[in-house]
Amino acid sequence: MIGEDLGTLPWGFSERLADNGILSYRVLWFEREGDGFAPPAHYPRMSMACVSTHDLPTLKGWWEGSDIAEKLALGLLSEKDARKERETPREDRRLLLAALAREGLLAADGGSDVAFSDALAGAAHAYVARAPALLAMAQVDDLAGETVAVNLPGTDRERPNWRRKARPENGGSVRKWSGASDFKWASPQSGLDFGGISAKREAGAAQNLDPNEAGEIA
Repeated sequence: MIGEDLGTLPWGFSERLADNGILSYRVLWFEREGDGFAPPAHYPRMSMACVSTHDLPTLKGWWEGSDIAEKLALGLLSEKDARKERETPREDRRLLLAALAREGLLAADGGSDVAFSDALAGAAHAYVARAPALLAMAQVDDLAGETVAVNLPGTDRERPNWRRKARPENGGSVRKWSGASDFKWASPQSGLDFGGISAKREAGAAQNLDPNEAGEIA
């Protein structure tokens, strides 16, 4: 069982989840230490680690600012507010690149204007998969390179929440990940291949295959 202990919580709530055998929900964007991202080794074991969730921008969408552009187009942000909101992701991109470089997952780069790439997506997922968490999760949307989130909290009729279908051209991206050697993440703390298991099942689901017949991740 996984508790969605995100946002505003009573003091000690996450600890009470752990005491009762319920996994904490640890999202890369929210795991911070000091001025940067928390090292994956500092994630708690009693947790599920992931890069993003259904209520947050997709990885590529966040990197390219598509979430801000959508809010602006829907009238949820003014031009002035949109300009302000673009500043935080710019700094966060720089911090994420530094964290990935620190783990040896991506070459060091001091800027924040690096273009989104498969290597970056793989590095971000490998980062959370290194956590000692009991589970690591990957979203099909992030594997497919989607830029529009499946849900935007606070909206109803403004957009088709939960009804956006994956673009056909991105199906190849999921199949590509399902056979990519660099997608076979390993957690050195546990000795388990969380990423391989997750990717196998996610890729199978995307292709309407039985999870056990989705192909090996190797």
